[in-house]
Amino acid sequence: MFLRAEQVIALIPNAWESARALRELAGALAQGEQWAEAKRLWQEAERVSALIADEGARAVALRELAVALAQHHKDGEVVRLIGRQWSRTTRRDEALRLLPLALVLLPRYPELGSALFDAFAWVDGFLQPSSPSDDPQEE
Repeated sequence: MFLRAEQVIALIPNAWESARALRELAGALAQGEQWAEAKRLWQEAERVSALIADEGARAVALRELAVALAQHHKDGEVVRLIGRQWSRTTRRDEALRLLPLALVLLPRYPELGSALFDAFAWVDGFLQPSSPSDDPQEE
């Protein structure tokens, strides 16, 4: 039955709807404790989500994937998802758009809040162009 559902999902032309259907099917498999199949479908949902052209919609689809993983206590998978997505970002606005992926872990790991704040502050400072007077090598 799940194989047939996956085949039908593959026919959905809209990446957003396909990713949603894959997440839901993976969730149903996880509830049935079919973890290997659920993991494979969550990975496929991530791949399909990456095909969503609109950056905002893509970020929302990835956040919903992170929420689905967290609901099934797959925190390690959430962390890996975050790492993969942040490693692909090239702009500050992209990274900020992906921040909600990490926020799904805060209810179970509230200490991450201050660590994320510190990390983003560091990255933001690193990305800011320095003025010539800030560089002691140039004096």
